[in-house]
Amino acid sequence: MSVLCPSRESGSIERVAALAISVKSCEAAVAKWHFAHSAVPAYSLLGKSYLALSQLDNAAVELKRATENASLPFAHYYLGVLHRQQGRLDLAATEFEKEIEIAPGNASAYKDLAEIRLDESDVPGAVTDYGRVARDTGTTR
Repeated sequence: MSVLCPSRESGSIERVAALAISVKSCEAAVAKWHFAHSAVPAYSLLGKSYLALSQLDNAAVELKRATENASLPFAHYYLGVLHRQQGRLDLAATEFEKEIEIAPGNASAYKDLAEIRLDESDVPGAVTDYGRVARDTGTTR
């Protein structure tokens, strides 16, 4: 299978070469390079910014766009934060669970999920989630 490489501008070929070495696959390196230069990560950052400004409708639009890429870290997390702020705990929990599948090292997603469980009086579920923080992220505080 032939892969078209990015242009030579601003050292992109060198970055793809370094990626190819680290992932041991030119196809995977090019895919990672194209993903990193796509608009999808920008949607996540824009959504997070709107969330910080309490512009929840705008945040929802951008974060939903960001989650169109199933493997983008933090998009589901911030969508969960948005849902939690809106009092939609079931939707928030679902987004935190999706985030944990994508980025099992995201201690904040485990913590927020555990807090939702506590809010819903699910103490055993909260204890399990807090335990997962320590086990899956190496965080003990």
